[in-house]
Amino acid sequence: MSTTAQNVNDIRLFQVDVPEENVAELRGRITATTWPSEELVEDASQGVQLPTMQALAQYWVSEYDFGRVAARLRGPNSMRFPVVASR
Repeated sequence: MSTTAQNVNDIRLFQVDVPEENVAELRGRITATTWPSEELVEDASQGVQLPTMQALAQYWVSEYDFGRVAARLRGPNSMRFPVVASR
């Protein structure tokens, strides 16, 4: 086995590079979501309740800081997030 070729099982650092235009486009798609009608039941037997999903979408559009999270993944502690290549 060559010592210069990276082994498929080697642990490699996870690289994060998300351009701001990609984040803006994602936020636009979330904002443009066409929501279904509300559930016909009061409990979660039909899945996650519509208001919960709408609140989550609103959080992703207006509050979630993609840049802060990407910076944290790129920061000095990024060694905590190794990626193992799949086979």
